[in-house]
Amino acid sequence: MGNVLELEDYPLWDKLREISVKMEGLPWLVGGDFNTFVSKEERQGSRLNRTGEMLDFVDAINDCQLLDLGADGAKFTWARGETFERLDRALIGEGWLELFSATRVPNLPRVLSDHSPLLIQCHSPGPPVRPPFRFQNMWVRHESFIKEVERDWMIPTGERGMVNLQIKLSRLKKCLRAWNKNVFGNIFEKLKQAEEDAQEAAMRYERNQTPTTRAEMNKKAAEFALRLKMEDDYWKQKAAIRWSVEGERNTKFFQGWVRHKRTKSRIHAIEEGEQTLSNDEDIRCSVVNFFQKLLTSDIDALQEPDLDIMESLPNDLNWKS
Repeated sequence: MGNVLELEDYPLWDKLREISVKMEGLPWLVGGDFNTFVSKEERQGSRLNRTGEMLDFVDAINDCQLLDLGADGAKFTWARGETFERLDRALIGEGWLELFSATRVPNLPRVLSDHSPLLIQCHSPGPPVRPPFRFQNMWVRHESFIKEVERDWMIPTGERGMVNLQIKLSRLKKCLRAWNKNVFGNIFEKLKQAEEDAQEAAMRYERNQTPTTRAEMNKKAAEFALRLKMEDDYWKQKAAIRWSVEGERNTKFFQGWVRHKRTKSRIHAIEEGEQTLSNDEDIRCSVVNFFQKLLTSDIDALQEPDLDIMESLPNDLNWKS
């Protein structure tokens, strides 16, 4: 898209909305010169008020459920005189990340134009990797969680000190993995089942209003509410953001932020010595080698910490929130 089409003469945003409806769930990408930006931080050297255009662009991005990939290289993609702006960007639909494991957008240097060319690099999915252990906040809502942790933690290891702690933590991770699989399983399927059970219990109470059917209806409604809260906890933790309105449920919003976070936080290249590694397998091997050397047993024994320093700390600390 070039800036030869003025926004006020061509309904670009409405066209994007039409495309997004047809492409829902499918991988699609739109990129180029949008002739506007999404925040004041993407502009420098001009006081011209373009707030209206900026808000229209933001609304279009949100309506189309598009994610901004960000960019490597220069912050601004267009320059004229002392005015700098980020007019060029690449936006992807949610289905794009299911097709490519990573997409990188370097801003190339401006040479023959006042715009920076965008180089869009896509990576196909690599071999499956077992996901790392992550504590899920929703676990604490289950009545058997504390008992399960206490039961596993109290089993003696036969070791002492940090070795004892390391073994217990490693063992507890395996325990919670199995417990999560057996108790929670697929939280989305169980949420759907809980909703159906609550609806059926409500209909049974309407047909036969007895203390038994009423108690069953309340029980199923409570279980459904708990499943809803667990789902909210899951997506809030995945997105690493806090939702400002208590009780707001917009899982599609959180799912989009999860994908956005994964895309923005992906490591595309690292420096090892005097060379730059960009291949996924090379990066993975470099990280493994680094920590193998760091955690090797062929090191000197660690010295005992100096605990006398604790006596120098004040008794009363005024913490600021």
